[in-house]
Order: sequence, then structure tokens, then C-alpha cells
Amino acid sequence: MYEEKLREILNSVKPSIKRYTGDHLISDGMLESIEIMEIVSEIESTFDIMVEPQYIVPEYFESIKTLEQLIMDVKKG
Repeated sequence: MYEEKLREILNSVKPSIKRYTGDHLISDGMLESIEIMEIVSEIESTFDIMVEPQYIVPEYFESIKTLEQLIMDVKKG
């Protein structure tokens, strides 16, 4: 649903992610905290949402699928 835009965001924040084939960005050490905050900022502006602190947890930043779930959960409120 949001996959293409999320890939663009991830690639702009950390270009080396293009070569990553796993599903555990956080667990595999692909993202650092500052990059997560950049992703949050990009998601907020791209999808016109406000990501509250309770949503900024590692589980939402493991893969495109979990990022999609983050957006859906934020929109549900």
C-alpha cells in the first residue's frame, strides 16, 4: 500500500539499504537512532501524519511491512 514511498524514504535516509535483503533492519543493525528520527520526519511529511513517541519503537522499524503497519496504526489513532 505504501511500499514504494517507504522504499524511497529508506533509500534517501540510508542509501546502503538498497542492497539489504533481510526483514530486520533494527535487529541487523542497519538503522541507527538518528536515522530512525529522519525516517519518522519523512513519514510525517510524506503521509501527512504526526507520529507520536509511543509509536517510535523498534518493532515498527524492522521492515517495509512494519513501517506500513506504523502508518496504519497512527492513522487509526
